[in-house]
Amino acid sequence: MKKNLILYFIIAILISATILIFISSKFLESDINNRYSSIVNNIQLETKTLIEQKKEATLMVALSLSKDYLVKKSLLENNFSLLSLNEISYDFNTFSNFKNVWFHIVTKDGMSFIKSWTPKKGENIINIRKDIKNLLKYPKTLSVISVGKYDMTIKAIVPIYNNKKFLGLFEVITKVNSIAKALKKDNIDSIILADKKYTKQLKFPFTKKFINGYYVANINAKDKLLKILKDNDIEKIIQKDYNIIDNYLVVTYNKYNTNGKKMGYFLLFKSLNNIDISDIKQKQINFVLTWLSIAGVLFTILFLFLYYSYNSLLQKQVNKKTKELNNINNTLMQRIDEETKKNIEYEKKYFQQKQIIDMNALLKNIGHHWRQPLSVISTSASGVKLNLEYGIDDKEDISLKMDIIVDSAEILSDTINYFTSSIEDKDDLKTFKLTILITKIKTIIDRLLKENNIDFNIKIENKDLELTTFETKLINIILSLITNAKDILNQRDIINKTICLSIYEKNDFLYIEIIDNAGGIDLDIIDKIFEPYFTTQHQSLNKGLSLYLNYSTVKESLKGDLLAVNSSDGAKFTIKIPYISII
Repeated sequence: MKKNLILYFIIAILISATILIFISSKFLESDINNRYSSIVNNIQLETKTLIEQKKEATLMVALSLSKDYLVKKSLLENNFSLLSLNEISYDFNTFSNFKNVWFHIVTKDGMSFIKSWTPKKGENIINIRKDIKNLLKYPKTLSVISVGKYDMTIKAIVPIYNNKKFLGLFEVITKVNSIAKALKKDNIDSIILADKKYTKQLKFPFTKKFINGYYVANINAKDKLLKILKDNDIEKIIQKDYNIIDNYLVVTYNKYNTNGKKMGYFLLFKSLNNIDISDIKQKQINFVLTWLSIAGVLFTILFLFLYYSYNSLLQKQVNKKTKELNNINNTLMQRIDEETKKNIEYEKKYFQQKQIIDMNALLKNIGHHWRQPLSVISTSASGVKLNLEYGIDDKEDISLKMDIIVDSAEILSDTINYFTSSIEDKDDLKTFKLTILITKIKTIIDRLLKENNIDFNIKIENKDLELTTFETKLINIILSLITNAKDILNQRDIINKTICLSIYEKNDFLYIEIIDNAGGIDLDIIDKIFEPYFTTQHQSLNKGLSLYLNYSTVKESLKGDLLAVNSSDGAKFTIKIPYISII
């Protein structure tokens, strides 16, 4: 009997150890995937920010040079000899971060007046450049990333006016190589590809590199990485947010044209050797050791109980065995107390680590909101400095840039106030007018939308309506959905970007609709976007978790519903809540 008990005890320990190792390996795999997903999000966000910064900087150069006195005079006098765009291009290449920057002036009649990269002049480009044809008809400022005859480039086109008289267009063209160089500082190598559909259009490719039908846009693309792509299926790689290939984390960031179609792909390589997962592995070891200790104690108690139960049948040893059992139990309780204390210390350390992670996430979030206004401040100041260096005394332009800097500083202040109120989380059930809700939303989001050239329309049936609900939660949900719409409009380079906030009453419920014109949500994912941790390549869906949290808040706190459908122009999110939310 004793031998059987020992055998059963050993078998139980081995089975428990096997189960614990299997469970811990699953946790390890999940934690590593979560770590990779977090890194992917950061890399995609950094890439998007760098692209937007390059677009903003290119636009600021175009805005500054379009107001140049000699530019206007040369167009008025039809005398291109007054300008030397190739010298200006050389100065930018030599003394600034702009490399391979090109300049182009188009007359109001659609004639190529002067180019910095060729002495050829007087070419009629209306029938060649549809974008130029539309801008000549309806002049406006435009900043896009596109694929032309030579390369994938960033273009900024600004109308030229003299005393409100339209003279033509000033175009600045820059390349994407600087984006790849900036990512390299974070140990991220890049392969920037143009979609296959542009292969025939690229008659004079700048890099002269193609891989499996895709044009390679960055001249600093490494041959080793090109070989990795050549040996694998590029079509499958670009369909996922990330892939693990040859000890690399390969992140995909898609770029869309003005029609919402895929135009290019930023494939971003980060070596797995540069990703630290030692803390995750240590967490697995601690998990196994902790539960093995607990299991060992429990099985020991069970073993001893059975053992002494058996021996208690022997009358002569009852008193002795009882005393021994009490002593052993005391020892075991001491061990349990010690293990409990160890577990408490472990939980304290884990909680402290979680606080650091949460604080880091908050700082990254604030940094994300600050990155845009800081970029605007930097480029505006650079524009003023550039005017001064070239002796351009345009007080109106300098005043405009100073206003931009002041407005951007106010955005930084508003961002801090907004995050402070969100952190405090002092949201009580209150009664307030709908007009107050709209005023707060406009105060927070108006400036951001204007900076992104987005028309923000608000339609309200009954402005005097009163609500009783959680005001801060409702505002945060509406702002989150508007911000998502802003991101997808920018990501797809929609020209006439529009977001509409519509509020109306129906059957004792209040309906709040956020509608954009970005082309809508893919039909194969629209039924999954509210699931927790659902991931997708569409940046406007905030990687799924944000929409899931919004959905849960509407359901649980506001006692309503959150719906998503596609309208004729884009996505439509509808918040349905009762006039009075009951806790």
